[in-house]
Amino acid sequence: MQRIVVISGAGSGIGAATAVRFAQQGDTVILLGRRPDALNAVAQQCDGRAVAIPCDVSNTADVAQAIAQVQAQFGRIDVLVSAAGTNLPDRAVSQLTPASWQMMIDINMTGAFYLISHAIPLLRVAKGVIIAIGSTSVPRPSSLGGASYNAAKSGLTAFVRTLAQEEAAHGVRATMIQPGEVDTPLIDKRPAPVSAERRAAMLQADDVAQVITFVADLPARATIPELILTPSANPFV
Repeated sequence: MQRIVVISGAGSGIGAATAVRFAQQGDTVILLGRRPDALNAVAQQCDGRAVAIPCDVSNTADVAQAIAQVQAQFGRIDVLVSAAGTNLPDRAVSQLTPASWQMMIDINMTGAFYLISHAIPLLRVAKGVIIAIGSTSVPRPSSLGGASYNAAKSGLTAFVRTLAQEEAAHGVRATMIQPGEVDTPLIDKRPAPVSAERRAAMLQADDVAQVITFVADLPARATIPELILTPSANPFV
């Protein structure tokens, strides 16, 4: 059966690669992101199987409107992928400000809450799957990711673990995927430039997308609560 797949952060990186993967499988993908031009570029790679909806996940009204559009057009969500995320160069604790801290929490954690909470009724209809993208900074926090990013992804993980327990009774499954270093636009936001050699050794966005589709394709009787994926060359990041 053709699935309805909603993906946040779909304009680039893991979200974009995931959208293409699901479209190649014959699913309909709903692309959520802040940049309409980027969403339209990804939609063109999805062979007519994509609907682009500009949406800022840190704005609950935006998210509510986007999910209402999905409900009106499709009536259900089979797979929800929360891949929206960001970081900032000035990420040391001594550099963080109240505004930059709040921005990181809003996009990396609260945005996922908005998306998932608005989508739950449609996920229950389909007995769907929620897949959220975290980071190996959850099991192994370090200054590489930064305190605000680590805190947000750790909070998101706790939220999704609790959600999975609550929604099991409704047939909805939830998985946290914790990737190590992935060569996406977030790497460009590091305080120091990353060498081409290190980028080549990182995971690629499509590597994570393959894992996402694997989790989504599992039979309803099976679930993976949490999955850690790292580069083979450096399995500790």
